Amino acid sequence: MEDKYDSRKKRYVEAWNTIYFDTEEPINLSCQEYDELGFDFTMNEMFDCAFRTYHRGIEAGHKELIPILGALYEQTGNLEYAYRCYLEAALINNQNGLKNLSRMYKKGIYVQKDEKKAKKLNMLSKKTIMKKKR
Repeated sequence: MEDKYDSRKKRYVEAWNTIYFDTEEPINLSCQEYDELGFDFTMNEMFDCAFRTYHRGIEAGHKELIPILGALYEQTGNLEYAYRCYLEAALINNQNGLKNLSRMYKKGIYVQKDEKKAKKLNMLSKKTIMKKKR
């Protein structure tokens, strides 16, 4: 497997995509590399590849990609799946998941507007920050 994704150059995307997704052979990328690759696909409007990349990263155990996948769903207009991703991330105390879920409740995006839930989720996200700092 000579072609490998180079996160600095961000140019072997198609070769990596072909090798990885056609053969299902894992390449063992870090969370940051999955995120960079997914971001590159998104910027090139290759949304199917971006979705597959984030799903692969999550399957590989990188749960911090869940709210990023949710943001991609939200960006492409699939609010139900965005909500599900944010909720799943919030259940594992992911700060970004909590913040995005709070925003959805505050603005009434996909869910019924609920200021109390929004405040509670926002407070939980701040507690998550405090726990990480310790």
